[in-house]
Amino acid sequence: MRAHEPYPALLVDSHWNVVSANDGAVRLFGADAVGSNVVRRFVLGTTARTSIVNRPDVAGATLDRLRHESDRAPFDGELAALLAEAELAVTGIPGLSGARPAAAAVCPWFRIDDAVVRTIAMVARFDLVSEVTLDELRVELFSPQDAAAERYFRDGAGARVGGDDARAD
Repeated sequence: MRAHEPYPALLVDSHWNVVSANDGAVRLFGADAVGSNVVRRFVLGTTARTSIVNRPDVAGATLDRLRHESDRAPFDGELAALLAEAELAVTGIPGLSGARPAAAAVCPWFRIDDAVVRTIAMVARFDLVSEVTLDELRVELFSPQDAAAERYFRDGAGARVGGDDARAD
């Protein structure tokens, strides 16, 4: 994750809880990102409604990934509950498209102050590993999608997603 600097990287467990964050992620999401739940914070919460410009795309891709992961772990009650919570919360989002195959990448666009920081987020998984605990983790890697986002990350901008209200709901 340090090698991905200055771009954000999050280590996320199988229930979408942030286990660790590099400095780029702390700058973008705040120090309180560690310990928060990605789905609740960036799909269901206030931060999603106010700070993600392309919320229908992000919510749809996240819901598709949740469904795929729930299919892979049908007896995981916590994951099933998170999926049910997300399905209920995203109903009525204008522009939310139908189900798609679970993608390893999504392009969240974050509103930060008066700017839009466009990113590409990719998931790195540890499938077929000999250490079982690694199978339950993934790294969410964010990269700039354009020159403005590149400047935001390279300049170490102080503003972050959600401003002072970027806490989980």
